[in-house]
Amino acid sequence: MFSLWGTLIPLILGCALVPVQSVVTILLLRAENGRPKAFAWVLGMTGARVFQGLIFALLLHTSSAIAEDADDGPGAVASFILLLVSLTMLLSALGAALKHGDPDGPPPRWLSVVDRISPANAFGIGIAMILLSVKFWVFTVGAVSAIAGAGLPLAERVLSFALFIALGESTLLALLAIGFVSPVRSAALLDKIVGWLVAKNRILVMTLGLVFGLWFLVKALHGLGVPS
Repeated sequence: MFSLWGTLIPLILGCALVPVQSVVTILLLRAENGRPKAFAWVLGMTGARVFQGLIFALLLHTSSAIAEDADDGPGAVASFILLLVSLTMLLSALGAALKHGDPDGPPPRWLSVVDRISPANAFGIGIAMILLSVKFWVFTVGAVSAIAGAGLPLAERVLSFALFIALGESTLLALLAIGFVSPVRSAALLDKIVGWLVAKNRILVMTLGLVFGLWFLVKALHGLGVPS
């Protein structure tokens, strides 16, 4: 269990601290009729993550069975997935260091029309945000592979993945709570948060990518039998 959460916690932090999600959530909360839009946006991302988890749980079960037949064991599958997570995060850090735009960020034109989108549009954009982002795909498959490799009963696997989603969206849920509980009083605070996130986006992406990328690289190489 300790080994499982040693893998899940960095993935959860990676999900929770991606700046663009928080920026969009705040912009939607601050838009006209923004609370239903922000809620639909987060709900769309949640549904997409559940879909990813179901798909990868099925694929990982199949690939693990094949690996066991080939005498490689399911641990090799999980280690290759962690290696993919590592490379994705290190490339993200490199892109930020070279001042490339965030590939997971929404188009600037979309951010200027948040007042005109509907909750249904926000729901669809939330789905697209997760399904079109390589970063979020590898976060989810990394979590699913870690949970599948932990040898837990089915109920505990489902609970662990539900916790991964909930904790990975904890930042967004906190912003929603602030916006729903006190929409008027929270306006200045939300504006300050979004200003800070936009100003520090490059540093945050670079730091998260480097720290967690190296962490998962070490874990992947260890799982593949490469001496550290």
